[in-house]
Amino acid sequence: MISRCLFRQARAFAVDGTMLVGALLVLTASAGCSPLPSAPRIPGVSAKRAAAKAMSLYDTNEDEKLDVEEFSKCPALMWAVYRMDQDGDRALTAVEIAERIQAWKNSETQLIPVAISVYLDNKPLAGVQVTLDPAEFLGSSYPQVQATTNSKGEAYFKGSDPRFPGVFLGCYNVLLSKIEEGQETLPEAYTSAPVFGYEVCPESWWGRAHRVRLSSQ
Repeated sequence: MISRCLFRQARAFAVDGTMLVGALLVLTASAGCSPLPSAPRIPGVSAKRAAAKAMSLYDTNEDEKLDVEEFSKCPALMWAVYRMDQDGDRALTAVEIAERIQAWKNSETQLIPVAISVYLDNKPLAGVQVTLDPAEFLGSSYPQVQATTNSKGEAYFKGSDPRFPGVFLGCYNVLLSKIEEGQETLPEAYTSAPVFGYEVCPESWWGRAHRVRLSSQ
């Protein structure tokens, strides 16, 4: 039996009729808990330093905020902007980015089940390697995680440690690749640079796969 000291919530959820058992984990342990394998270490990231790094990477006009043109260079930020942009001005400041990162750090839930489905021309695409690549400004403590789509086009992420399923809260660029006979078969537009982003957070956990739609045109 899994100790409640590590798992505050456990859920089974349906994705297009497939049951995926996921756990929302709290990686803390209190005295008196039964011995278990060590939980994966939560990424050590400073909210202020990460936010400053984001500004240095993308604030090309040095006006101390990221406008749409600037943060669109990072798909991970593009996906998260509507949660980060607290004043609704369609721009991000270092304070807003830092506050969002701190919210991840303060959350009792640190690992979220993630499923991504890939469609090409509205048809599910099997055999796609999907990589969740942490946004550069988060630093090197965040692990990259990968999964491969099944016959229904669905990729289920187990995380870096299969004993603790899920992906750490954070902003990720979604990288796609489908190699057949040594050749990349996806359109170059989706493989030459990150196009899609995803924020792993409790608010994005809907119990179903996040769908990525590709076009061959």
